Amino acid sequence: MSGGMLNVVRERIWNVETEVEIIFICADVDYDPLFEILDRSVDRIIMINAFQDINPLTALGVFRRILAPTGLFRANVLSRELREKYCLEDDFFDRRTGCFYLTRHPSLENKRGINPIGSITNKDGEKIPFYRLLKSYYRSELDKIFNECGFEIISETPVILPKNVWMNSVAAQGKEHTNTKRLEFIDKFGGYPSSVDIIAKPLTNLKIRGGL
Repeated sequence: MSGGMLNVVRERIWNVETEVEIIFICADVDYDPLFEILDRSVDRIIMINAFQDINPLTALGVFRRILAPTGLFRANVLSRELREKYCLEDDFFDRRTGCFYLTRHPSLENKRGINPIGSITNKDGEKIPFYRLLKSYYRSELDKIFNECGFEIISETPVILPKNVWMNSVAAQGKEHTNTKRLEFIDKFGGYPSSVDIIAKPLTNLKIRGGL
């Protein structure tokens, strides 16, 4: 979806010696059915830090079509259980919907031409603009979503982001560095717990969305 991120990949693989042909496709999987990719032609699909931004029923429907019967899909998914248990008052986390509002504006070099997609009211009644809306999921929700799209979750592993990595991430910039409660549970876990690493395989002998 992001041409900028594709450019990052192009730069990183420039000096990699490989006979594999690299093909870049810039598309929004929420709207693009990716018909340029043949049915059951993909062995592995890996989605990093993106599941929270997509419509999972739409995206998984596309992935189910293009994934080979023996293929695997892997994604890290924001855990609603963890979010509800460890979120702080200033996290802008909506417990009713499971959505997290990212209110930190883009870095100065990337801010040009980027506008907020909405605003959220804080505890003092002040409207705060947000630039990204991240959806978290209960584990039971994931089973239902994946099964409806013709997948079976075969493994799940909690993801603990190392403290030094989290402290240098965009999510940690600003006042979070001085929030003692957050730092306490980061130290307790040895890192920042927020998501689950999911691996799923296509179901067989089952009528799924779209009649695939």
